[in-house]
Amino acid sequence: MGTSKKVTELDLNTSPKVTDLVYVARVGAGPSWADKKVVCQTLKDFVNVNQTEIKGGSYTIQASECDKRWFSNGYATGEISFALPAAVDGMEIGIFVESSYTLNFYPQPTALIFPTNVTPGDGLSSNTVGSSIYLRALGSSWQIVSQEGTWTTYIPS
Repeated sequence: MGTSKKVTELDLNTSPKVTDLVYVARVGAGPSWADKKVVCQTLKDFVNVNQTEIKGGSYTIQASECDKRWFSNGYATGEISFALPAAVDGMEIGIFVESSYTLNFYPQPTALIFPTNVTPGDGLSSNTVGSSIYLRALGSSWQIVSQEGTWTTYIPS
């Protein structure tokens, strides 16, 4: 785990893209933002992120890309889906909703995403900007390590 970096000013025009932030908190007693200190923790501090892949269309994630990489729908112009590869112990991957278009992701037909899905092959879906989910392969299925925002069950056709 990395360390948090305290910031006294946050200029959204020059700060990292929203995909670089995983945690923002206001600390202080006053009711307004001006009375608060902003504490940010970047994804790079949170996990050993190799890179972020911003996609505009549906995509099959390769096993070699499950190296703590993040995938987002930042270039999407409509609903998109990410197909996960067969899970192998040690794989890790993050999914981040950067566009308001629906982002679906799903495992191989015999795999689970637990603890949320009870039917093999079912995935998750969100169109809430800022929602994120981090997965780790455990056996032949995927385990949710962390989850933010709204996610619903997605049944691939």
